[in-house]
Amino acid sequence: MVPAWAALTAALAAGLALPLPALAQTAEVVHWWTSRGASAAIQKLAAAYRTAGDTWVGTAIAGGDNARNLDINRNVGGKPPTVSQFNATSSSTRYCRVRGITTGAVKG
Repeated sequence: MVPAWAALTAALAAGLALPLPALAQTAEVVHWWTSRGASAAIQKLAAAYRTAGDTWVGTAIAGGDNARNLDINRNVGGKPPTVSQFNATSSSTRYCRVRGITTGAVKG
């Protein structure tokens, strides 16, 4: 089984590595990587994104349920973040399908 941090790293790296126009991009990333080690890991991703000339807006929310609730409220309110961390549960998958949100599930 792939650790959750490895799966998120792979998903974010894949999503952020997509070919983009030459214009600088801003990405708001909602996640719950708030522990010391997890925060250090997400900062490496943010640094790589910034090195490419883009802007990373990290929205760290303690607790997966809290982050998911923020994401749902932002989507329903019409102001979704660029990227959100979700556990691949059936309810999360169903929510994404109903809202038309593309998922980037990583399988181990």
